[in-house]
Amino acid sequence: MMVSAQELEGFRRDRYFARAWTLTTKNKGWWKTALLLTLACLVPVVGPLGVSGYIAEWMRTVAWGNNISITDNKTSVGQSISSGWRMFVVGLVYCLAFGLLGIAALFIPVLNGILFPFFVIAGILLSYFVIVAQLRATIYQKLSAGFNVRAVVQMFKHGFPGLCRIYALSIVGEFIVGSLGSMFMGGTFIAYFSALLNEGFVFGGRMTLSAYYRMLNAALMATIPSFLVNAILIAAISVVLNLVISAAFALWMRQFNLPSWGKSSDPLPPYLYDPRDEAIAEEARQATAAEKEPVAQPVTPVQPASTQPAPAQSVPDQTTEPAAPATDVAAPAAPTTETDVEVVPFGQSGQVSEKPAKESAGEQGTNTDPFAPTQQ
Repeated sequence: MMVSAQELEGFRRDRYFARAWTLTTKNKGWWKTALLLTLACLVPVVGPLGVSGYIAEWMRTVAWGNNISITDNKTSVGQSISSGWRMFVVGLVYCLAFGLLGIAALFIPVLNGILFPFFVIAGILLSYFVIVAQLRATIYQKLSAGFNVRAVVQMFKHGFPGLCRIYALSIVGEFIVGSLGSMFMGGTFIAYFSALLNEGFVFGGRMTLSAYYRMLNAALMATIPSFLVNAILIAAISVVLNLVISAAFALWMRQFNLPSWGKSSDPLPPYLYDPRDEAIAEEARQATAAEKEPVAQPVTPVQPASTQPAPAQSVPDQTTEPAAPATDVAAPAAPTTETDVEVVPFGQSGQVSEKPAKESAGEQGTNTDPFAPTQQ
């Protein structure tokens, strides 16, 4: 699962798990950050909001092309809670809309049972649709960007093969976490019943109510420490899995050319493609051209023509106009606001992106996120 530094640059269509794992664990002490995020989730309300916002801000920085580990994320607590709240609202609105459609479908005679499998599949797709919308809201730092359904649908459709890869990654990861959790908790329950037997508990035997509660309390106190340790370990493993999947989503977002984004209502800029696809396409073009190259045929000698020059014909002196182009090239529209001009990175030569100065997804000319905190 070794990943080179070159594979982390730009967008690539595969190896999401290997690259996301490398990005998450590239710095020493990454597991300490994962453990702190696990403990932060224990704080009521603001804890989960802050953790989700902290991870979202890290995803935004990675999506901009910065290959930083989770330990390099310097987002403040206030900004993390704000981003977490924004993600919560976007997800809540979409889930409520989906739930209302599902309730309405239940009242349709005959079709209510037929539509159930479709709603299950739609629910799985909705979960990833919501993540894309939440990322847009995080990138623009505004709720309305997450409700641009047209742009979210375009991103979802274009990157659907990559989303399927990430979904398969999440299924395998959740199976592993569930198996480990069953092993840990199974050991805890075995220790609990062993403690009961050591206290003299007999299944089916007669005993006073006070003796019964005394044995249960003693066994519970003996197994609470192991139960808490196992619960924290399982939660920490779940957080690590969440970090890896989040990094995979951020790497998936790079294909949408974030440095060229303008207003949240603007259409998406040209997509970025895996550089290996361009190399393969170029090799195929060269091979096709070589196959179509004509083979030289022997030439039969011909009798030379007369050497007497033919009389020259007078040609009127006139200036010819240049030929019109074969296709119409649309001139760029005049900007209505101040614009910053930037050459699109990642191999999109000749494309210029103009973005309004008032609302922008980020500064032009760099791969750094203007909303991200200063990296120290």
